[in-house]
Parts: sequence; C-alpha cells; structure tokens
Amino acid sequence: MSDSKATSQEGITEPTAQAAGEGKTENQSADGSQFTQEEFNRLVAREKRELRAKYAEADAWKAKAEKYDALKEAEKSDLEKAQEERDGWKARYEELKADVDRRKAIDAAAAEYKVDPAMLARMAGDVEENAKFLAERAESVSKYPNVRDEGEGKSASITESDIAAEKDPAKRVRMRAELIASQTRK
Repeated sequence: MSDSKATSQEGITEPTAQAAGEGKTENQSADGSQFTQEEFNRLVAREKRELRAKYAEADAWKAKAEKYDALKEAEKSDLEKAQEERDGWKARYEELKADVDRRKAIDAAAAEYKVDPAMLARMAGDVEENAKFLAERAESVSKYPNVRDEGEGKSASITESDIAAEKDPAKRVRMRAELIASQTRK
C-alpha cells in the first residue's frame, strides 16, 4: 500500500500509519506487518476457545465438590449433628452468661460506690476501677463548687436534660457527678 489512505471493510477511507506519521498502529504485529480484520477476529476467537477449554473443567470440579459436600453431610450421624448444634448453643450460652455476669458486677459496684449504673455500663474495662474513678470524680466536683459574684458557695443547678443535651462524654460525667453532689448536700 503506497497510498496515503487505506480502505477499511466498511468502505471508509482512513489514513494509514505511515501517512499519519505514527510508528505502529493497533493492527500491526510486532514485526510491523498489518493484520486484516479477519485475521484479528481469528486470533480473538482462538484466545476465547483456549480460555474456555482451560476453564471448562472448573464447572465439573465445582459440581463434584458440591456432591462430595452433600455426601459428607448425609454421612454424618444424628449424634454428630446434635453435637454440632450443642456446641453452637453452648457458645451462645457463654456469651449470655458473660453479659449477665457483667451486669451483676455493674449493679454491685454502682451500689457500693454510689455511682450511676448506666454511666458505669457504658464504660469499657474493669467495672470496679471504673466505679472508683466515677466516685472520685464525683467527690472532686463536690469539693470545688461554683462561686458566684458574691462569693457564695452555691453550685449551678444542672438538670437531667442539660446532661442529656451535652455531647462531650467527659463533660457529661462531670455534670452528672456535680448533680449527684448537689443532691447529696441538700
């Protein structure tokens, strides 16, 4: 092709790679020869066939694996099935028992240290240490009341709704401790 234009299968003339000044086009092989559309289609079809052949056995293997799993499940005795079910229920029981034990520890520590059990339940870690921490914070807040302009030792009145509206958890703890301290002074 010495023309500056090449004709495609649809009859549309396009500039060749040499006329456009490009080195290698999509249709060129590594040695620089051009593929026709038919040659390209054959190459793509061959690649598809090779891939299908390569993975054709995968479906058969998958079906065999499913049959094997079904046979193994069917071979299990009623005793094995019951043991598996028992193990599942036992794990669930242990989870619930741990939750109940934590709840009891929270209630006992809240009563002993006179702190809010709901606040204590939200805290992670050792229940006893958290209860001590909350009790210490409540004591420290009551030691340092808010002082007004006249020098009175009155604390600001805090309500439950003020505490619930506060977004900062640390500030909520301080506010709750201050509320508890003000209620015990009355």
